[in-house]
Amino acid sequence: MEELTLSMSYSKKSCINTCRKKAYFKYKCELEAKAGSSALRYGRVFHSAMNGYYKVIKSKGWSAKDEAITAGSEQAKRIWDKVSAASSFREDDYRTYSVCMQAFLNYLTFYEADSTYLDVISTERRGEIVLVPETELEKRTFGHLPPLIYKYVIDLIVNLGGMAWVLDFKTTGSYIDSVAQKLERSDQLIGYVNVTKALVDLPIEGCLASIVHTSARKSTKEGGGYGVPKIEFRRVPQLFTEGDFRDWRLSTFSTAKELFDCSNLDLWPANYDHCFDFKACEYFELCSQHKPAGELELGNYRKRVYDMDEEEEEVAT
Repeated sequence: MEELTLSMSYSKKSCINTCRKKAYFKYKCELEAKAGSSALRYGRVFHSAMNGYYKVIKSKGWSAKDEAITAGSEQAKRIWDKVSAASSFREDDYRTYSVCMQAFLNYLTFYEADSTYLDVISTERRGEIVLVPETELEKRTFGHLPPLIYKYVIDLIVNLGGMAWVLDFKTTGSYIDSVAQKLERSDQLIGYVNVTKALVDLPIEGCLASIVHTSARKSTKEGGGYGVPKIEFRRVPQLFTEGDFRDWRLSTFSTAKELFDCSNLDLWPANYDHCFDFKACEYFELCSQHKPAGELELGNYRKRVYDMDEEEEEVAT
């Protein structure tokens, strides 16, 4: 049995549910577009800055803010250079390294009061847990599946006023109100809170979705560039019930079953309803060829650079 049928993450689950054919190209064939996503690069670099910053805060306390800022900036620059060297990006995009660092510093100013009431329990955690059917329904429906490995990336676990929360960063160019509403039923956040409950010996209240909005308007004049970026922040508490966690488990097992069946049958049907979500699917050119993997004309694609076991930084849409 291929490892593909045994592992799941939020990114993989979302991809499979969106389109089996996309999952085939991304996880089975391990292909990616040569052109990188400016939005994903921006999100990954911002996450890196936060991780570097809070590592120092957890280790040395809030009195070491200046050292933490330096650590966050240096870690962000390393990731920016690494990602930028691996792919080609549009040079005229407003989501530059300097804008990302401005968002980083603005975030620290906006949440300056954190030093008086926020304690860092844990910085970024990457790991995996094994999900096995527990209830009669799960055993009856999914008992034939191999053990399911769920891989996660928890940004932060914090203590606010005696209550423990998962704090998850979301970078976006969309309206904050719209993003906040979508996160109320976020499969990713429900899963991460469920996982965190097994990681720490504390009652977890829920998830604080820390939304970072960055956008800019482009001039309509020929050759015009982008204006000054708009950067805004909001933390939105998300509370989930035991019913949410039960449904999340059923949903995750169900998606794993779909992946299991697709892999065993080597059958990966396309879902044409998602070919143009926001923009054309990154695998549109490959899908349109209708050829077996060995006969594909790769052109603008290549074997993936990054290990897909490393959960991708999600960008809220």
